[in-house]
Amino acid sequence: MSEAFARAKVVDTADELITKIDGVVGGKPCFKGTRRPNETVLSSLEKGIPEDRVLDEYSLTSDQLTAAQVYAQVHPQRGRPVRLGSAKPPAQRRSSFSSTNA
Repeated sequence: MSEAFARAKVVDTADELITKIDGVVGGKPCFKGTRRPNETVLSSLEKGIPEDRVLDEYSLTSDQLTAAQVYAQVHPQRGRPVRLGSAKPPAQRRSSFSSTNA
């Protein structure tokens, strides 16, 4: 039973260190008090960047890094991942002729 309480405490700590606020970075989970998305840090780790370098580059503590990993496991993203090309609509071409000149 104490193991379950310990895991619950780790999840509670992650929920305290990672926040999700509408209007801040599109409502993505960020480190509390920052605009640094959780997924940015985790993708750096997934690409093989060493933990100590990630901690240094993003000015994080090891507790925050652990919280990011726990938060991502407990609160997985839903839906399809957004592709870079689909994040913005394509640019519209402007005609050299305007309807007012016709």
